[in-house]
Amino acid sequence: VPDPASQFQPDGVHGHSQVLDHGAYAWRVDEWRGRPWHEAVIYELHVGLFGSYAEVERFLPRLVELGVTAVELMPLGEFPGRRNWGYDGVLPFAPASAYGTPEQLKHLIDSAHGMGLMVFVDVIYNHFGPDGNYL
Repeated sequence: VPDPASQFQPDGVHGHSQVLDHGAYAWRVDEWRGRPWHEAVIYELHVGLFGSYAEVERFLPRLVELGVTAVELMPLGEFPGRRNWGYDGVLPFAPASAYGTPEQLKHLIDSAHGMGLMVFVDVIYNHFGPDGNYL
């Protein structure tokens, strides 16, 4: 069964967990400290509606033009299948592989920070979906 603390499930909720070296990613914006709360203009989005982390990244300049200062990603925990709203994920620490790799998610966050955007992730820790719920 997958590791309950898995950080990447390249073959979905029933596949093998992949070990990651988080230190291997070279952050371009490594001094990011966020913005003051009074500047927060939050835009919540669903990565699946864009198709991938990379497609969301391409959309960021439009959000900056709108005056958005923070992006909130709907739940990203690994879920069964290719599309899902994220509210019945089963591996909360593994970003949904249907949207890309953890490195692509890091690149999205790094790009957002480079544009002055904060990034939040909507998380669901109080329940899990039925399929692939080994916990």
